Amino acid sequence: MAGISERLRRLFRPDPDDIIPGDPLFYWSTVKKVASNDLTKIIGIVPVVGYLILFNDSILDKIQFNTITGTTGDEASPFLIGGLTKLRMTFFGSLSVTMSFLIYQLRRPKELDTATDDFSFAERVRESYSVVEMQALERDVMDAKWQKRMWLFWFPPQVARKRERRTQKAQGNRRSHFLRTFGDHIDQASREWWIGRMNSRPISRYAAMILGCLGYLLLVIPTIDIAQAVIADILSEMLSVMRN
Repeated sequence: MAGISERLRRLFRPDPDDIIPGDPLFYWSTVKKVASNDLTKIIGIVPVVGYLILFNDSILDKIQFNTITGTTGDEASPFLIGGLTKLRMTFFGSLSVTMSFLIYQLRRPKELDTATDDFSFAERVRESYSVVEMQALERDVMDAKWQKRMWLFWFPPQVARKRERRTQKAQGNRRSHFLRTFGDHIDQASREWWIGRMNSRPISRYAAMILGCLGYLLLVIPTIDIAQAVIADILSEMLSVMRN
């Protein structure tokens, strides 16, 4: 129990001086692959259609999954799951994926729209951020409330890094001179900042990931059931032809 309590504390109420890189499996950049892809945008239509089907008795009476496997009359159904159950799983699976998509869209860090990982974000900072913006980024990272994320940034080879701003002493606003002087420091601060943003809003991240995975699971199970029944029917027909 003590171990679980410590993990929950580090997840939801961590000490800012603890270095917690977080689990990459639940970074916003990973959640994006589950909650916001081309498939999720198509699946979003399914709950509407599913609602019309599930609550329309005349449509339900006409739906016969056995037809696609050639099963008629009193023959035993080749399916492992009933037709209505498959429809319900499809409906709730699609609804779960849609909820995951909406949570991601409403709660995601906006930086994900322009960079895919910490290295590409650091490169973008170098290329397009002004001196003032880079100083603001460093100020955020050095704030006492900032949760430390990267060992390499806070514990470089020689000595532990203190929470103090190095770029505030910069003279002038020339980007070229600023980057020559503080380029490596800004690169590492940018990566630290990016990882911090990928760990933001943990409840939303976990909800989006869990709902997305649960939704895909509910969608896959009926598909597998239909596939196994159709394949079994095809193999049966082929064996029947070979015997004749």
